[in-house]
Formats: sequence, C-alpha cells, structure tokens
Amino acid sequence: MKWQQHFFTVFFNEWMQAGLPHPQHYTAAYIDARVHSFNAIPFVDEEHADATGIPYHQLRSVYGFGKVIGELLCDWLQLPGEHTKHVACWCGRFNLGISLFDYVCDELKQKEALQNLDAFQVLFSHDKVYHKPLNAVEELLNTLAASVLTQLKNNSFELVAPVMRSMFEAEYLLADKRYEPTTGKAEIKKLLYLKSVEPFKVMALYAGTYTKKTKHQLASVCKLGELMGNCYCLIDDACDLMEDVKNERWNLFLAELMPSLGSPPQPEKFAAFTEQLINDKYAYSFAKTEVYQIAKLFNKTVLPEEKKNKMIGFIGASLWQWA
Repeated sequence: MKWQQHFFTVFFNEWMQAGLPHPQHYTAAYIDARVHSFNAIPFVDEEHADATGIPYHQLRSVYGFGKVIGELLCDWLQLPGEHTKHVACWCGRFNLGISLFDYVCDELKQKEALQNLDAFQVLFSHDKVYHKPLNAVEELLNTLAASVLTQLKNNSFELVAPVMRSMFEAEYLLADKRYEPTTGKAEIKKLLYLKSVEPFKVMALYAGTYTKKTKHQLASVCKLGELMGNCYCLIDDACDLMEDVKNERWNLFLAELMPSLGSPPQPEKFAAFTEQLINDKYAYSFAKTEVYQIAKLFNKTVLPEEKKNKMIGFIGASLWQWA
C-alpha cells in the first residue's frame, strides 16, 4: 500500500505540474459518460452474465470504459457523430473481449481453450487442441471476437490484425511466464508493453482506418493511443504489484528490479523491495516521462481548447478512478 500511495501521489503531482487539468475537475463528467455507456450491451444480458460467473455490472463497466476511450479517440480525429457511435461501440466490444481473454489466461488458467475458439483461428495458426462444448465465458469471448473481426475485415484488416495478433500472443506467452530473476529484462518489458499498451493502439488504428484518415492523422491518433496505454499500464501495474508478487506474475516494476526478491519471490523481502523502488525514485522517472509526453502531444494539437481540456480531463479522471 505504501508503494501504491507513493506512486499515485507522484504521478498526479507530475500531471498537475505539467499544466494538465486536475482529474477531480472532470471525474463526475467522466463517470456520467461511462455510466451512459452502460445502458445497453446488445450482445449480453444479465442471464448470460450470470452463466459466466462474472457480475453483469463488471462486464458493463469494462465495455463502458472501452466505449469512452473510443469516443476520446474520435474526438481527437474530429469524427462526425455517426462514425463516433460505431467506433466507440467497436472499442467497447474489443476492450471487453481482451479483458475476457486475459481472464481465461490468468484467472481460469485455461489458455489452451482459446485455441478452440473459431474466431481466433483467424489470428492464430494453432491447431485446435481438443473438442469440447464452449463454456459461457468462451461463448461470450467467441461472439465478441467474431463481431470485432468481422467489422475489422470490412475496413483495414491487413493493418490492424498484425498489431492485434502480437498483442494476443504476448498475453498468451506471459500466461506461462512466472517471475524469474534470470529472465531477460528486455524480453519481459516488450511482452508487457505488447499486452498492456498495444490494445490502445489497436483502438486508435481502428478509429483512424475506419474513417480512412491520412497517414499523418493515423500516426497522430496512434501516438495518442500509445501514450494513453503507457499511463494505464503504469497505474495498473502499480495497483497490482503486491498481488503480482504473490502470484509470481510479471509486472513492469518487478522487471526493473528483478534480482531483489529472489526466486521464487520472497514476501519477507517485499518491504525492502518497495523501499528501494521509492528511494531510487522509480516513480518519478516513470511518471515524469509519460506525463511529459502526453502533455507535449496535447500542447501541439490544434483542437479547440475546450475540447482538448475535456479530452485530457477525461483521461486524467479515468486514471484517477483506476488508481
């Protein structure tokens, strides 16, 4: 807890020092926008949610977050309302799908089952490992994947699919990789980047390719997606650090100080580990870099000031809520 509080304090102090709006100024509006996205998920009802064992409000929340991210990306591209509605819905379904993918890999420990989903045969070259009826989670994931991929084929499959494939493969590989100090730091950090940051790049790519934006516009929205993903990755890994240590899972901050905890990780060393993170100013170096980059990008954009402030305010508020 001490590390989490320290990191969040440092991160949001850097946020304000960079001249970005205080997250609390936009928290109520952000929550209203996300709750508005909860009103309907056309592909899942409460009965289906009960069958998965995942609370319906949790499914709606994950879907709603993806929709809000999609809307922000559309605002960046200044897309008309009908395009925003489509892209935001696609991003909501995509975000829920990758969360279920993660759930099957990390929580259910059944990553092999993913090879049996027809929708994922489009992305993976793996043969089906066995035949069995899909459970409720797998059925929902298969439905989401089929929907997402079908609409992707109608637009720029060749551009977006390779990024999506590398993201899923990283998640697939990390599911089996337990914390081990001798593992190469560069390898782990790359996999963590692909797993946690690439989803935002995929959503940005879809927003840009759906409306056939120029290469410059596409590069710009992808940069926004990447920087958003970096911030969410930092906050998420700061939140999950202790849990990841207990479960011997990789984490961005574990990758920075691999030898410190031993192998397997020794809980009695965790206090000293977090003190080292704090004393060595890892929070400052990570937070300052990412906040500076996102502030620089927004300072360069020609968006109207009100829209710019709302966008960065919503990003800050969602990070604040996540923390």
